Amino acid sequence: MCTSSSSDVKDVLLSHFNISSLTADLLLLRGINTPYNAYTFLNPDLSLCYSPFYMNQMDEAVGIIKNAVTHKRKIGIFADSDIDGLTSLTLLTHLLDLLKVQYYYRYPVGDELYGMTIPIIDEFKKNNIDCIITLDSGVRDIDEIAYARNLGMDVIVCDHHEPSENLPDAVIINPKLSTSQYPFKELAGVGVTYKFCLAILLSYTKYFDTYIIVIASSQNSILYNIIHRGRAIVHGSVSSIHEIKQLIKQYTSAILFNYDVPDAIVLNHKVYYNIKDFVNELSPIHELVKGCIKDLFPTPVDYATMLVFKIQYQQSKKILQFIQDMLPLVAVGTIADMMPMIDENRILVSNGIAYFDKTNHCGLKVIREYISKTMNTDTIGWDISPLLNTPGRFGKTKLAADFLLEKKSSKAQKLLQEIVELNKERKNIVQSLVSKFSDVNSIGDNTLRVICSDEIPDGLTGIIANRLADQLLQPVLVMSDKPDAEIIKGSGRSRNNFDFFTSVSRYDHLFEKLGGHNHAFGFSIKKENIPILLKELNQTLNCSSMECDIQKYDYELPIDYITFELLEELKLFEPYGIGHKPFVFLSRNCKISQYFIINGKHCKLIINGSITLEAMAWNSADKYKHMLKQYVPVDLLYTVKANEYNGLISPLLIIENISQSQVLK
Repeated sequence: MCTSSSSDVKDVLLSHFNISSLTADLLLLRGINTPYNAYTFLNPDLSLCYSPFYMNQMDEAVGIIKNAVTHKRKIGIFADSDIDGLTSLTLLTHLLDLLKVQYYYRYPVGDELYGMTIPIIDEFKKNNIDCIITLDSGVRDIDEIAYARNLGMDVIVCDHHEPSENLPDAVIINPKLSTSQYPFKELAGVGVTYKFCLAILLSYTKYFDTYIIVIASSQNSILYNIIHRGRAIVHGSVSSIHEIKQLIKQYTSAILFNYDVPDAIVLNHKVYYNIKDFVNELSPIHELVKGCIKDLFPTPVDYATMLVFKIQYQQSKKILQFIQDMLPLVAVGTIADMMPMIDENRILVSNGIAYFDKTNHCGLKVIREYISKTMNTDTIGWDISPLLNTPGRFGKTKLAADFLLEKKSSKAQKLLQEIVELNKERKNIVQSLVSKFSDVNSIGDNTLRVICSDEIPDGLTGIIANRLADQLLQPVLVMSDKPDAEIIKGSGRSRNNFDFFTSVSRYDHLFEKLGGHNHAFGFSIKKENIPILLKELNQTLNCSSMECDIQKYDYELPIDYITFELLEELKLFEPYGIGHKPFVFLSRNCKISQYFIINGKHCKLIINGSITLEAMAWNSADKYKHMLKQYVPVDLLYTVKANEYNGLISPLLIIENISQSQVLK
């Protein structure tokens, strides 16, 4: 039911945007309730990203790299072996190649433990490395980094994992530090690496250290922002142009950008630009916006500042080329690591997907030829990410790394073919193991499911835990129990917004290594500590609330509303992901004209609507076939996706639940 307050907000959105009533309702459901928030959501432009210099110690990290460039120091890079880590490695090595810096890289291989180790640091030392950069790792490697520091090495930790109370002796770039001023905490490892690379590139631009003053009129005052390294450090308002003149005296070498302040030319400032000269180029008319885009921003100076950030992005062809080539990799790593698809991640992924057909990255161009589907989060999440993750799951991380780092198309094609064959083998193994362990050989109750088996390869614990968590809707631990191993590797996964990692972190003293995020983590543990962990963890989980707080559905919609036009409306909400999942719709009294059982376990439905609709209920044949045989009216819970077949795109309903309709007598 729509309240008077939400109805007023909806009317405001409809007055500013060329959108339907349904789209306005869906925006409100996602908490997008102001014209400015709607504009930034519907127009995820890179100029809306946060400055990398909001990161703690970014200045120091950039300084170390520039020193390495000047003095021709050789840099050692340690990256995690998953796709988030390897895409991070690809970004940084690409940048160092542009800067002509020598480097030596490493990632865990074979039976090596998660994280940087003493032998790897010794290996760096033997290769004349005096500066180490860790990517998608390092924030918990306190002893190892202390060892590197004692050898005289500089260490930059570029990570996004949850830090412990104690931090390593390093220059740390991590938005999750408790002292971090960075506005968004949920970047992927590759997102943090991208920010690091961007900061280095920006440091070489002409006006990097120059202050920028932006002024704009607002009724009877003049608003201003003072920007340094992409950060708005001072803002305020004055009543006259003379006060602006006094302000400028504090920043004599600043660049002045004026949006619409009359007589600003009298300031006689040395470097002066009228932003309105750039408006048509930088802020073209948006087909969804009614009227002027400026009116959607909180203040005129906020709009003017956004235009200035656009100018900064476009001042360097090298930066633009780096973004175009590397941002698709940021999208792949972010989606593969299942990071929330909100805020800055949404901007990075949206633009990364848009650049997929423009990138010059050799491996991505080869993948694009192999996978010809429309590029979106589903294509990356279900096709590209599992493909690139496969070699690492079999202890062959080098194959994926070589593919991502390869610069010759012919060689990249051969490497991809090897990965494709390995992926076929992986699918068969995972399907067999998930089927086996979803019912038997597990420890635990309804609170926690634990699988510990020597049949599970180290590299497959994560994907098996993921599949089981999806099926069982409870926390899952999966461990690879090699009979002669003293240390066991494993993974944990949870669903329903339950923060499994925090619960497990209480017992980090029992682990050899532990790292991850709220719903997904990896670990290594001594075999003797496993019973202690499970006893403690079961007690903790039994005392915790793990109730699902996800709504059964988002919006009730007559089945006749599912049309080709609705597909176009739902595109406005892409990219989807964790924290911003596709909308779940409820349609009542639907008529099923046909149904088919596929492979003995899936249901395909044909539904009568304003157009004939297809629907799929995965792994649900036993659950629904008796009801479907009766051809009674049913209520459907479902999401809608675009189905591509022979070049044609049509709506496909992905069924979450079917129930018999309650017919009123």
